[in-house]
Amino acid sequence: MACSLQINLYLPHLRVLKPVLERFKALSEVMTVKANNSGDMNLKLATTVVTVETFFKHLENAVWKDGQAPNAATDFPSDPKTFVEANILVKSFFQFIAAHQTDPGSILMSKTHVP
Repeated sequence: MACSLQINLYLPHLRVLKPVLERFKALSEVMTVKANNSGDMNLKLATTVVTVETFFKHLENAVWKDGQAPNAATDFPSDPKTFVEANILVKSFFQFIAAHQTDPGSILMSKTHVP
């Protein structure tokens, strides 16, 4: 089964992302991650009481060996400002972020679509 790469961004620095996820974890189990290839990423959660959304701008796209992402012409949305989104468990995402002792700007997020 082939998957198509839709979004390819480095996550924000962990020292910025961790506190946001800690607060989100206290509010809801599920959040929506929205991102585009213009370097924008939004984290959003909604409950019956409150809706919270955090915006990250000017995130860096990964540079591949040949200078382009795989199948960039066919897989990425034609408009780089088009957002794709996924619902994820806040606790799982936080555990992933907290478990890695890495350079704060070194985690790459790639969102794929599996038909």
